[in-house]
Parts: sequence; structure tokens; C-alpha cells
Amino acid sequence: MSPVPQPPFPAELLADLHAGNIDPDLAARLWPAVRQDPDARRYLESLDSLRISLTGLAESDRVVRPMPADIAARLEAFAETLGNEAGRNDSADTAGAVETTVPLGDIPAPAPAGRFAAADAGRSGPVGAAPISLDARRRRRRIAAGIAAAAAVLICAGAALFAGFRPEGETVPTAAPTGTTGTESGAEFDTTIALRALGRHDVPGRLADPAALTACVRAAGVDRPVLGSTEMRFRDRDDAVLILVGGRNGAQITALVVGPGCGPGNPELLTPITDIG
Repeated sequence: MSPVPQPPFPAELLADLHAGNIDPDLAARLWPAVRQDPDARRYLESLDSLRISLTGLAESDRVVRPMPADIAARLEAFAETLGNEAGRNDSADTAGAVETTVPLGDIPAPAPAGRFAAADAGRSGPVGAAPISLDARRRRRRIAAGIAAAAAVLICAGAALFAGFRPEGETVPTAAPTGTTGTESGAEFDTTIALRALGRHDVPGRLADPAALTACVRAAGVDRPVLGSTEMRFRDRDDAVLILVGGRNGAQITALVVGPGCGPGNPELLTPITDIG
């Protein structure tokens, strides 16, 4: 029997647990440990809140323009690629149906009314074993839904997105043409430019390595999955890198703009980290 991971739980593991992407037997033994960890509970409750917010987008009047066609096509192709990979992993890892929703259960702090509000007190199991490698479960990670959700949130935000980066009195510049490999923003961003980073990983140099990109994000004090990254022109620099990760504190997405030397001990942030919601 596999040992049960212990706190602090990686965000990737909690996201997989929330989505039902973990082996059912291990998930049943993992939930008791997760319920006892306040940070894990808050993270799962934020996923509940995100799901509720996205459900309300169908009736929202804040969506002022459609997603650009090239972004929609790229996201669709990316999601299909992930779906094909997930299907191959599922056929190799399990022969039966797997439950895709697991209640969070009774917890001391109040939680929003989401898909994990039902009680699950009957589940129990050992929680004292040593941590184990999560590499196998990370191979089964499905982030297509998260990327699509982030895209929907960015569309909702409209032209006011990234307003915190815009000096007062300046006008919004035109976004880069579709065919460019990077992102032109000058001293600020707009919605279309931000969307171009979703599902995209075309950063040159050392940050092209996913491990180096993750280390850069963590150096900035952020430990959440990367949703996209791209090189961009920012404040007269041609080598800036825009990174989009999952949001915090109720936001749906977080944006970082860093220099190419970003890494452990040197986040090289070019502007404050911004939460968008």
C-alpha cells in the first residue's frame, strides 16, 4: 500500500485531488490528512469559488467582446492534446470508471457552497506515512479546464485588465499582430496581449526549460501551476517574460513580468505581481 503524502501539500496534488485525477484508494486515504490542513482546505475552497464564478459567466453581462479567433484555436488545439494524453494514461492506469468528484467533508472553517460542501465523514485512513514521489500523478494532470477558465476570466475583465500596470493618462496601445512570436506591450498590457500567453510556452533561453520557469515563479514567492508564458516587450525591454499562473486570494489568475535572469534567489520582477479577478 502506497504511503500517504503529508503537509505541506503541493498545489498540483490538491488540484488533482479536487478534479478526481488521483487513484481512488489513495484519494480515500489522503482526504483525512487534507481536511486537517488549514492551507489545503483554503486552497480547495478557492477552487470551489472559482467553479461557482465560472458557472455564473454564462449569465454575465461583463463579457464585452469575444475571444480572439487565434487564441480560441490555440486553446482548443492545446486542450485536445491534453485530452488525448489523458486518455492514453487513463486506459493504461485503470480499467473501470473513476469517481470524478470527492466531497471535502466536514471542516472547522465555513466553506462556500460548492461541489465539496457535502459531508464525507465516513472516509478515513492512515495519515502518518512518509511523503512519496508525485511524478506518476503529475503525468495525469489535466489542466485544459484551468486554462479555459483563465481565458474566460480574462475576457470578462475587458479593457480594464491589468489596469494596475498603466500609468495615469496614457492610452492603451494596439496589441501585437497575430503572427508575432512575442508580445508587444510597451509600458502596459491589454486583454488581448495577456490572452496570448495562455497555453503558450515559447520563452527563449534558460526559461524555456519548464523546471527553470517553475523555479523562477517560486523565487517570486508563488507556488501555483503555470498556465502560460511568453517573451514580451515591456518598458523598453525586449527580453521581458510574461508568466500567467493560477490565482490567489479569490483571484482567478496571477500575472508576473520578469527578466530573463529570473531564478532561485533572483526573481527579477519588473513590476509587482498582480492578481486579476
